[in-house]
Amino acid sequence: MNDWFYGGTAAGKAMYALWPIANALAKDLDDGFMKTFANLLLIPASQKYRAEKKEA
Repeated sequence: MNDWFYGGTAAGKAMYALWPIANALAKDLDDGFMKTFANLLLIPASQKYRAEKKEA
């Protein structure tokens, strides 16, 4: 189900588009909740490989 959602839907693509913004905000603000949101809640760890491919 995660592979389909994060790899094949517009909502999943939107999550990946938001991830670098949320990640940068977490670093800039040094906000614990934003770090958790960006690193754990927005995109599950099992799907991070997709984001890492796009960054490279």
